[in-house]
Amino acid sequence: MDLDGRGDGTHQTDDIIFHLNVSGDVLWAIDRVCDHAFGKLVLDKSGASATCPLHGWKLSLETRSYVNAQTSKHALEFVVKNGALEYERTRYVLETPARTISTDPAPMTVRFLVHACVAIDVAGLRIVTDPWLMGPCFVTGWWHAVTPPEDALEVLNSADLVYISHKHPDHLHRETLEKLRRDMPITAPDFDSGSTVGPLRELGFDTVNAAQFNHVYEAGDTGARVSVLQAGDLRDDSGIWVEGGGHSALLSVDSNKLNNFVLPESPDILLTAFAGGASGYPVTFDTVSDEEKVRIAARNRVAVRDMAERYVDAAGPTAVMPYAGYFTEAAPEDAPTKALNAKNTSADICRYLEGRMEDVLFFDPLETDIVVFDGDEVTASAHEGRRLYDVTPAYCQGYISAMSHEGEAYDAAALKAYFESSVFQDDLIVYVVPTARNFGGVDAAGAIVDFTGHTPQASVMAADAVAHAFEMGRGKARPRRLLIRVRKDSLWHVIANGLPWEDLSIGFQCRVDRSPDVYNSDFWFHFTNVHIGDAVKAVALPQHHRAAGE
Repeated sequence: MDLDGRGDGTHQTDDIIFHLNVSGDVLWAIDRVCDHAFGKLVLDKSGASATCPLHGWKLSLETRSYVNAQTSKHALEFVVKNGALEYERTRYVLETPARTISTDPAPMTVRFLVHACVAIDVAGLRIVTDPWLMGPCFVTGWWHAVTPPEDALEVLNSADLVYISHKHPDHLHRETLEKLRRDMPITAPDFDSGSTVGPLRELGFDTVNAAQFNHVYEAGDTGARVSVLQAGDLRDDSGIWVEGGGHSALLSVDSNKLNNFVLPESPDILLTAFAGGASGYPVTFDTVSDEEKVRIAARNRVAVRDMAERYVDAAGPTAVMPYAGYFTEAAPEDAPTKALNAKNTSADICRYLEGRMEDVLFFDPLETDIVVFDGDEVTASAHEGRRLYDVTPAYCQGYISAMSHEGEAYDAAALKAYFESSVFQDDLIVYVVPTARNFGGVDAAGAIVDFTGHTPQASVMAADAVAHAFEMGRGKARPRRLLIRVRKDSLWHVIANGLPWEDLSIGFQCRVDRSPDVYNSDFWFHFTNVHIGDAVKAVALPQHHRAAGE
């Protein structure tokens, strides 16, 4: 890139941001890829920062650290030759170790069941991934847009191994897992937080393998091998590689930048997310207008599409199947959210990628949900049979009514105890306002939680007083302030069951305002991955509520 004519200061190209000093020397260069969701950083007018339009992540260019998330950009290696800035992006691939168990050539079958749940039969091993088969997830926010086949539970329980990629409920789905035999071997990533392994063990599964990242595991004497790969952003997320009999499958699930795109080379099939719309931002945020929400959602769809394309480029698969995106906002009160939260279709992504990659096969699982690899032959077919159930208004209402009944036990004193037991500290005050299903007023107390001291301090007061207190503090330099208006029944469901708070945001069960308008990543991580589970329920809920639920 030619540097002639560029003055001192920070500059932006299609791919990078770099800084020139008054002598014309390049002090640093970074790529424009946002470290959250693969969006593109845009240089702000001041030149002091760059912001990603997808979720509002802002990067300080003085420190190259994000001001609203606890992560930094890595500098690019570069040289300047004859007035031109030159930099390299090296493509790395994973090399698998030699086998200790020999295996004869054998076919591999990949069967799409629903959403992120697939059954892979390879070298004598049947592995089923991320089973969400019935009911809603994310606290009635997500429902199946395509329901599973009627034999899905049988296929699940016939598995030799179940893989759970992360603890989001469309992957670690408690109602479905209750239908799974307790001696089923389960492989889950060994996150530092224990966010996935811990809940699985709490559910009573006898054999949970906490898999180390990039370690290749041999599946007994079957001849199959598996390896779990970590997402490349700061979230607890993962994907998996499965191999045996001369064939392999790579599942990126819905990870961002899986293993920083250092992937096993040339799998027979890549399964990757495609839809978008799977974030609480922007639709749950009162800081964004409806018109801007539509624009951001459109950019998000492009970013998810680009992520899928990047995975195909990095892995070089023979075939691709889009998955992990077949959900909808089916609850009647979420119709406004659904209208703002348009998604890519699997047909969209197949058509787009087919136009760019002539040598890759694309299988839309809504048309052909079974793909068989046998030597050099690839065949696809559609499973014939009925669906396990239909998502109807009555089906949805049954779950919503049960949650409303549970919400009758809502207790603001328990909410206070929940926060004060959280052992969380930050330059942040959180204002929690319980609401009705339509986010209108409700006769229930909320809480103001101050995390700025050595221990959290929570105050219980009327919901309108909590909202007023937030407005009185708006615009003050510090501490940061976060207002969460949340459906009372959904809030109580999360508190009473020790569930992650991202269930509320990703499930569209809350509306968020914040001052300043930055992402409070530590709060969401702590109350999603750390302060959850049986330990929360034991500490936070008064004895009479625990006894009533037994």
